[in-house]
Amino acid sequence: MDFEKIKAIAHCCVSRKPLADSKYLNGIVTNYKATWQFPVGGNVITKEYGRAMAFVHDDHVGCKQEEIIEVVEFKEDTIIYHPVAELEEFPKPINPLMN
Repeated sequence: MDFEKIKAIAHCCVSRKPLADSKYLNGIVTNYKATWQFPVGGNVITKEYGRAMAFVHDDHVGCKQEEIIEVVEFKEDTIIYHPVAELEEFPKPINPLMN
């Protein structure tokens, strides 16, 4: 799915505000485990992969993970939102700079 399509149909994973109103498409790799294939992120230092992604409106860039209420899964041309309350978290990193 391309950036323009995501912006046109998706909403912010913090406020649910339409991303069409956002100048940029801001993706965040979260500390939640994704049980789906795409999109996911990882950490090359810790070699942990399969982290769920969230998209946020420009107004929420720099938000804390605790503010994210849902993450996204792409299935063909559909975006599926998963409430973070239903997902397992990766263990917190020892180094606070990696949080």
